[in-house]
Amino acid sequence: NNALLLLQKSTEQQFLDIAHDMLMVLDVQGHVVMMGKSGCELLGWSEEEIVGTHWIDRFVVPSYATVARTIFDQILQGTLDDEYEYPVVSRGGEERVISWCSSVLRDESGNATGMVCSGEDLTMLRQIHGALQRNEERFHLMMESVREDEFFIMDNEGYIISWIARPEEEKSFRAQEIVGQHFSRLYSADDFQSGKPMRILEIAGNEGRFEEDGWRVRKDGTRMRAYVIVSAIRDDARNLLGFSNVTRYLRERVDVKEMSIYAPPGMVITP
Repeated sequence: NNALLLLQKSTEQQFLDIAHDMLMVLDVQGHVVMMGKSGCELLGWSEEEIVGTHWIDRFVVPSYATVARTIFDQILQGTLDDEYEYPVVSRGGEERVISWCSSVLRDESGNATGMVCSGEDLTMLRQIHGALQRNEERFHLMMESVREDEFFIMDNEGYIISWIARPEEEKSFRAQEIVGQHFSRLYSADDFQSGKPMRILEIAGNEGRFEEDGWRVRKDGTRMRAYVIVSAIRDDARNLLGFSNVTRYLRERVDVKEMSIYAPPGMVITP
């Protein structure tokens, strides 16, 4: 097989296995020649079970098969250089949205012998962003009717992807100032050095929830006592999508039972 010879399987397979993204090699007919370890794990099949099968017929969601075939032909013809995406289906029937980038393999005569495809799983990110887009107005309306001062959502590493603060809170960050930042920015240098923000995420991830009557750093650098609840957000399959955070600054004594925990509809906040 020309693709196998070109890639020098013994060394290239090792590269495919250690790569973080989903990597695979297809021949010019669309059959799988190699599949990296990450791709095997995502699909739920071993490499021996995948190699030799037709990629589009076996793994692409049927309703997207025609689109995938068109894209495949365009890549071989050199008329498609941009990234593209389509969903694939795993062994258990779960659909995963993959963003792809492909490069054509050629022999010494310049003839196409196959392609290398690199895919990034966007499924969890799309679930979070989709829920936020569907509920952005609802979140803002909700914040206008409750007493909590800040509500934000983080990804599973602690980076803030959505932020709502009460408009009268002059010491609070605005969304454009804090989205994309790590939530550890809301803690003092001493807390950061001690690893407190990451411990909070670890506890919330393991136990479903973290509660604290402690200290947060405001926009102007001052410290203020706050009652904070960080909750894990999981999908129906119990995959960790991220975390929600509700903060009430303690100007007065807080009745904990009054504090509300929110998550986008369709997601499960673990108790």
